[in-house]
Amino acid sequence: MLLPPKLGEIGTCYGSPLARHNSAQFIISLGYFNLLSILGIEENVFLNWKTTLAKLFTYRNGMAIEYPATHAERPIGHLFKLNPDNWINPCTSFAYSQGEPKGRSRATERGKQIFCPLLVDANGDKVPCRVSHSTCQGCKVCPYADCEALRNPHEAATREALQVPAQRVLFAKTLTLYRSYCAHGCLGPSSPSEFLAASLDDTESAWLARLQEMRRGHNCKVTCDGRLIFDHDTAGQAFTEYLEALFDNDLEVIAKFETAALANGYGPLATCTYVANHVSNRVTCPYEHRTVDGSLDLAKLVSLPCDTSFQCFEPLEEYRAACPQMLVVCRNAHSHPIPLPIKTPPAIRREVFDLLSTIEQDLADITPRRFLRHPVTRAYLNDRLPTIQNPCLADLHISLANRDHIKTYISQVQRNCFPFGTGWKDMAQYIRYTAETPLNGLPVYDEDDPDHSDPSDTAMMLRIIICMSPESSRRLAAAQYLQSDIAFKRVSGFLEFKIGGLDRNANMAVPYCRVFLNRQSAAAHTLVFKEIERIVLMDTGMSLKWRHLHASSLDDHTGILQWAGDQHAGQAKGLGLHLQSLAEKLPGKFDLHEPCRPLASLTEYEHLLQIFRLCQVHVERNIDASSVPETVKRKMRSLICMTHPDFEGTLRTIANEGGKKGADWVQDKIRCKFALPGICWEKSFIPKIIWQVADSTTNTLETLHADVNLEGKFCSLCSLLGGVKKVLARQKNLACKDDRITTANKRLKSTHDGVLEANKQLLAARNQPQGQVHEERYCQQVARAEKRKVAAEATYTKALASSTGAKGTGTGRVALLLPSDVADGMHRRS
Repeated sequence: MLLPPKLGEIGTCYGSPLARHNSAQFIISLGYFNLLSILGIEENVFLNWKTTLAKLFTYRNGMAIEYPATHAERPIGHLFKLNPDNWINPCTSFAYSQGEPKGRSRATERGKQIFCPLLVDANGDKVPCRVSHSTCQGCKVCPYADCEALRNPHEAATREALQVPAQRVLFAKTLTLYRSYCAHGCLGPSSPSEFLAASLDDTESAWLARLQEMRRGHNCKVTCDGRLIFDHDTAGQAFTEYLEALFDNDLEVIAKFETAALANGYGPLATCTYVANHVSNRVTCPYEHRTVDGSLDLAKLVSLPCDTSFQCFEPLEEYRAACPQMLVVCRNAHSHPIPLPIKTPPAIRREVFDLLSTIEQDLADITPRRFLRHPVTRAYLNDRLPTIQNPCLADLHISLANRDHIKTYISQVQRNCFPFGTGWKDMAQYIRYTAETPLNGLPVYDEDDPDHSDPSDTAMMLRIIICMSPESSRRLAAAQYLQSDIAFKRVSGFLEFKIGGLDRNANMAVPYCRVFLNRQSAAAHTLVFKEIERIVLMDTGMSLKWRHLHASSLDDHTGILQWAGDQHAGQAKGLGLHLQSLAEKLPGKFDLHEPCRPLASLTEYEHLLQIFRLCQVHVERNIDASSVPETVKRKMRSLICMTHPDFEGTLRTIANEGGKKGADWVQDKIRCKFALPGICWEKSFIPKIIWQVADSTTNTLETLHADVNLEGKFCSLCSLLGGVKKVLARQKNLACKDDRITTANKRLKSTHDGVLEANKQLLAARNQPQGQVHEERYCQQVARAEKRKVAAEATYTKALASSTGAKGTGTGRVALLLPSDVADGMHRRS
């Protein structure tokens, strides 16, 4: 007999799509399901001479359930309609862990084919099938729980019964914080401390042993062993009274809080209700409990077995098209608490895989956080779940709220898309320009710092990747004030050397090029500057101009006027060597500051005198970090100046009064050869007006580094090309929108002028003296003027609509022209 389904009779289902609230097509997370997902319920359905189903639930195509209903005495059947082209066993969607005893029959049993009376084709004929079975593995519980109560059988389940009160969560977090402080101490880096932590008592030692077991063989990070200090806030109060009582071992206050928590059903004195799925890696209960002697304990979880079995009848593969159905028979009630829905159903998992495959270049460095807020993800979810406002992945299935699950899926797709990884080998297939040079063929200089390289890189090669668009080449060719800096965190195993500056016309920071390299020696930087010159020449048809090389006089401010950087010796010497190589190509040119000297005779550091300036912020930061008296620090800062009354004498004073640290600081600046001229104008050959106008810091470039680091740090090299392509495409798109705004502004102004002219002509036609014009001609002129006015107003209306549609687009550097009343109205609506 076919009966309509009853609410709550089956348990939690999900379908396509899902929702948080009401919907006519799918099951929501509150624990009841929609009637439309069930085709019907039959009672007392014959299966074979041994089995008659108490109830048979028939589901629509594509539906799956997490908690299939069962019965303590009689079997319950669940008949699923499936897609023959995408056959997914519905048992894989169950929240219950399945395992031994389990098995699967052959296609025949005792030489005969196996049939199920519920699996028939369109003609009603039975189709051969295969039978498999598995057993529910139960779950894990805390030994401080009431195990007998937890063994109470359940035949149906919902997610609503899994919710935890917020007060209990807060109480548990407080205990966890206390235990973390006691056992872990300070989590800062390991460093010597004069206040060593007290030795652990037997309880803490036992807890650490339990913690080591939870790590499953992984070694813990070495951290600071200093003693923690418990203090109050500025008002003299503890942030949490219970936490203070735990640290002070105030038994009376502790008992007050824990007794109150016990009255509400939680806390260390209460019976534990924590449940973990059988497949969970968790070793101990996350909640602490009081033992008989009053100490806190994190108990090891114990397993609760279950006798519920799942028997599956599945058509043989060649008969699935004729009978796209599968029957699951559940027997016996579950003798354990309701498990958590942590398993992502295969259909939903496939959707996530397909979605990740569409992200393309972002896939190399995608993280769960980035994936959740990626535009492709948001667009897909809005289309997939139209009834939900601002849907998220957890609306597809609650298990996707676990970012570790998402991270696992990301790793699987990355392995398929990047079989060679996301490093050098993979990028060599995609990037347009790379340079790989043996290190033994490069010169070595005293100024070189120890190599910053990937420890896994044993090839001993200098690797360089230069990212630079033709537009960037044109900007660099027109730039006069440059800054350079090198970052260590952007790409794993590589340094990011960046050249940029301030676009004074647009008043915005602009990166001219990004270079990724695995060494920061002077020879490496020389190769970088040489290649950049080549790229600029190829893109613009002209080489870069440098003031001290190409200007005709000291007043001729041609080309690059100043280069600001930090005190990295390899970077500065590399720039000097590059300028030296350019000067060798100008044999007839003489130095503007020393007219008797040919430019080709200048050393690399003499070239830096003409152009290089040290970042003031870097210098002052190093001064602040120096272990010298404040009076000496003030003398150090006084050297950052235009002119100094006693520059050399101040250096001697710093060396004498600053002790060894002060003397080392002076020697470092002298040995550097470009540092002192880089902080004092009178020591350099940079023209005074340029020194005064140019940047004294590299803050512009630092902001670019900080901005790009927000996208992610220690990214894979594979994201390099994708990031550059995206930036260039975005810049091109924004530039195109700026052009549209400019065109819209011109059109709006032109049409506005046309309306004014049409009104003027209409007014003139109407004001003609009637005695001087024939009445018929007068009417014709007025009619034509009115017609022109209507046409002009229509054209203006279209132009205005085009302009208002451009609001919020472009780079923001091109102002949008709108009438004041329209702009005010749009502002009020926004």
